[in-house]
Amino acid sequence: MPLCCLRRYLPLLVLLLPCSATPAADGNPLHYDQVHLSVRAGGWVDTDTVVAVVYMEQQSTEQARAASEVNNGLRWAVEKAGAAGVEATPFRYRTSPVYRKQHIASWRVHQSLRLESPDPERIGSLLGELQQKLSIQSLRHVLSPGARRQAEESFIVEALHAFERRAQIIAQSLKRPGYRIVQLNIDTDSTPTPLARTAQAASVTRVPAPLVAGGRQRLGVRVSGSVELERQPEPTGQKPPDT
Repeated sequence: MPLCCLRRYLPLLVLLLPCSATPAADGNPLHYDQVHLSVRAGGWVDTDTVVAVVYMEQQSTEQARAASEVNNGLRWAVEKAGAAGVEATPFRYRTSPVYRKQHIASWRVHQSLRLESPDPERIGSLLGELQQKLSIQSLRHVLSPGARRQAEESFIVEALHAFERRAQIIAQSLKRPGYRIVQLNIDTDSTPTPLARTAQAASVTRVPAPLVAGGRQRLGVRVSGSVELERQPEPTGQKPPDT
């Protein structure tokens, strides 16, 4: 065959040559003898913090008057919380017009207050007092960052041990000498425990304090990943089979 013709068919000949390792679509070589595993660990953890959200809302034909009443009410609530030793953080301030026949008839002002305390009885007593002027939006048990971190770390260790045990069982069952971890992912999740639904605004008379007892929260850790099983060593003096 003339040299010029051979050059035309050279790319086709290269594509037909056998390859010892076939790369994947992304350019990385394919891996064999890999097993994907997923294990979970978790349980109920005693919470150490109670978080409540209260709010005040006023409506008036004068925007400044509605805002003043809400500001005074929130200031009073923050002072009460400080005296009770409860952390208070105002947030979510909203002013919105109320329309009637396509014209602004009045103004509605709303602001929320977040209360946090490790003492359920203390925050429960405070809520009973605050309901003279404010309404309860939510009440729930939570874990403090330190308690959550400690519980999650314990569950992570438990999940990793379970992952290792399962990988060892698979390797032994398939008569493999061992394995190595190729990839490992750790995810955490939690299920908070609500304590109360939204309560309506109270009258001027004192409202009985809501019952706030200790609570629990469920935490979970999921460990997933891939392990590559080690191959059996080839017998001495024998040629390994072609792959």
